[in-house]
Amino acid sequence: MTYRVLAELLIEAGRLGEAEEILDLLKEQELRDIVRSATPDGAAKIESLNLTAAQRKAQSDMADLEKKALALSNSVLRRQACRSKRRAPPRRTLD
Repeated sequence: MTYRVLAELLIEAGRLGEAEEILDLLKEQELRDIVRSATPDGAAKIESLNLTAAQRKAQSDMADLEKKALALSNSVLRRQACRSKRRAPPRRTLD
């Protein structure tokens, strides 16, 4: 009997909590099966994509825009910090 069949039987019997536990076991078993069928050295084979010229340009443009957005965000945060320092009421000291 497989985990899936057992889970279906438990669901039909209204034993949902136990069925959920069995389905968790099924997920673990499927994960183990996937990992075992991976490459012998356990490392996934990663191949880089061959981008077209337009895709490489878009990637470069996106990186440039990301840098500009980060610089702008930092500038805004610095200005806000300066403004909040100027608006802060003077601190009172206890004598």
